[in-house]
Amino acid sequence: MEKTDARKHTQEVQQELRKQAVRLRKQKRKYREISEITGVHIDTVCRWCKSYERGGVKFHNKPIK
Repeated sequence: MEKTDARKHTQEVQQELRKQAVRLRKQKRKYREISEITGVHIDTVCRWCKSYERGGVKFHNKPIK
């Protein structure tokens, strides 16, 4: 899958991609695999997941299950 710049998506789409990335990470998926699934660069996926792990839920309206 070709990677796209996540900033080019609407805020709603970005939010859903972040949620998806965090859910996949909670399933013990590797960053590279999450990047391939979401189409977002691996550095962005890593940053999103690490931010969430540090308690940075500011981009989530609800807890991610």
